[in-house]
Amino acid sequence: MNKKKIFSRTLYMEGIRQLRIIGFIFLIIYVLEAVLIPLNRASLNHNPSRSTMIGINTMHPVIYLTYTVLAPIMTLYLFRFLTKRNSSDFYHSIPHTRTCLYISYIAAILTWVGVILFVSSGISVCIFSWLPYYSVQLSMVIPYIIGVFTASIGVVCGVSLAQCITGTVLSNIIVSGIIFFFPRLLTFAITENILDKTYGLIPGEYFMPALNGKYNLITTVFFNRNGLSDFTKYSSWIYTFILAIIYFAAGLYLFNKRHSENAENPASSRWLQAVYRICITLAFCLIPICTICQDYLWSTNDLTGIFTLYCIAVVIYFLFEIITTKTVRNLLKVVPGLIVIAVLNIGIIFFINTVSDYQLNFCPESSEVAYINSQTYINSAILESESKFFLVAPSDNTYRFSDILCENIKIDDEKIIAATLEALESDIEHLQLNPELSYEYMYRDSSLFRTFAIHMKNGRTYYRRINVNQTVASSSKLYTMINSYLSDNLKYTESLEHLPDFKDTTINLSDKNATNTQKNHLYNAFLEDYATFSTEEKVNFIAENYLYRRYDNDFNYYNYVDVMTVYFSFKGKMCYLDIPITPELPNTFKTYLNYYYDDDSLKDLKNILSHIEDYVLEIRESFDISVDVQGEQSIDFYYSYTNDSVECVNTTHQSEVSDIFNKLSEYIPDTTAEYTDSLMECDSYIKIVLQSYEYDNYADNTILMPMTYEVSELYKQLGDSK
Repeated sequence: MNKKKIFSRTLYMEGIRQLRIIGFIFLIIYVLEAVLIPLNRASLNHNPSRSTMIGINTMHPVIYLTYTVLAPIMTLYLFRFLTKRNSSDFYHSIPHTRTCLYISYIAAILTWVGVILFVSSGISVCIFSWLPYYSVQLSMVIPYIIGVFTASIGVVCGVSLAQCITGTVLSNIIVSGIIFFFPRLLTFAITENILDKTYGLIPGEYFMPALNGKYNLITTVFFNRNGLSDFTKYSSWIYTFILAIIYFAAGLYLFNKRHSENAENPASSRWLQAVYRICITLAFCLIPICTICQDYLWSTNDLTGIFTLYCIAVVIYFLFEIITTKTVRNLLKVVPGLIVIAVLNIGIIFFINTVSDYQLNFCPESSEVAYINSQTYINSAILESESKFFLVAPSDNTYRFSDILCENIKIDDEKIIAATLEALESDIEHLQLNPELSYEYMYRDSSLFRTFAIHMKNGRTYYRRINVNQTVASSSKLYTMINSYLSDNLKYTESLEHLPDFKDTTINLSDKNATNTQKNHLYNAFLEDYATFSTEEKVNFIAENYLYRRYDNDFNYYNYVDVMTVYFSFKGKMCYLDIPITPELPNTFKTYLNYYYDDDSLKDLKNILSHIEDYVLEIRESFDISVDVQGEQSIDFYYSYTNDSVECVNTTHQSEVSDIFNKLSEYIPDTTAEYTDSLMECDSYIKIVLQSYEYDNYADNTILMPMTYEVSELYKQLGDSK
């Protein structure tokens, strides 16, 4: 026996051989999926004029089974000898060091995992790249694959570690779960409760980053709804790989120390058995802990529920002991462990309440702050609520261009810092007075929040979501003050001067289909409009990104006919910019109208408005009409089609409504030239959106009309008819 040998080709090939059946089964499944999904998408693609940017999670979703199913199955199978006394004795007697055996078998598992993952992913990428109308971003796809493989390394090392300290298949699985999930479950419960008790004021992405599970690729998808985006981040790769090394080192050490007689025993010592028991029970106790911490949501029924949950926890504690040891003789001996669990429960509750109170009341003096800066944070709730108007980014790893531009801009202006802290103090007061309405205020109120990093002079940094639409010092909007500051920042303004060329972008329209030629013309027309902007206008256009502008009453939000969303890479991140097709961008607006509002289409729109019931009968589909005017609530009319009859279900004045729409149709010009001129010459608009599902394809027509006196009167009549 060569005691210095740490790797054996013979053992490695033996591991490869033992895993061949599992390996080939998964390889066939992965390859079939990699071939069938693109072929199926090609056969169902009814929109050949729309280029679709596609990611690996859509192209090849089965790869996420690599670390969740494939890696643990292979590890449990290859190290199965540790659960059988005879097999364990045999492997401990072979003429190879335990280190050599452990490393060689780990290498065999990772070889199979790598081959299955990279071969199938390569096939998927090649086929999708060959298919027309799909845009495969290799710069985004390859990092996902690397991330999945890194997570698989961590799982293999973690499961093998669990097998080294247990002796049955059941305990292998349970302890693997404890190793992977218990630390994350505990930190998740603590951090989420603190975030809940601060009512959304603190962005979870930046709170206690050391405890933020987004860096752990093994568990991120289970605890983070944006978890898939973490697979592309270098920080997550490094964290997970370091964690895998720790698992590997611990497993290697314990494998060398393990006794053969531990096989068929649930734990290698009674102390480890106690740890497993406490961890399993404490994990369940997190449910009543969360209920206790959300004190403002309490009702009298919660006390009974909490007591019941703790009774169940006690049952779980003893049941785990019975199942794993297969005896009831030790139950009295394990009772003291319940005291440990009680102390841990009290400690966790105390910690959550103490930290959350401190964080919620944190509002420093401006003299204590060195500078502030905005962060790249996607407010998913707002984006989702605005999906009717804005084309939401294709993944949570795509950022608003405006956020990326200003994330590293230091704002050290004393007036802006003071105004920001004033807005923060106002938010805190509102949340403390109305905790039960916190979600409504932070996510659904007609206010827009932005994440700021507050850098203190003592070196600490705090992150807060602050309402930038508040009126603060000098009766100014906070975001107006920030934009004014950015206009004078050379580093920021230089980044605004040149947007990417068409060839470096992926472009979609939210309402219409478009060929690449049409997209090219539209985007180049926008670049011409953008070039005419002053520096201040460019700052307002980009920094506000039109989400801020929606809530500014000085901006006519409803004067666009479509939204062009441009995706491109900037500073190593995928970002997007929403560009409303509006008369404020004359070249873009005219180009769009010439494409989609020719004389025939205008005639069709007039016919639809003037004969709504007949149109619904013709398409045999339910139909919705929404009428929007700036500063007014949308007026919606829903026409239901059933059994060859049409009914406007949300009004009792169907004939009156139809008559009003008929009159409105008379104000739509007959020609594209007249239509364009009428829109370019007025300041106020009415927007009518016609929506239906025709032949299983979503149909959406938008009519933008000048708000003349006559049209305004008809709009008022529509409101009265509701």
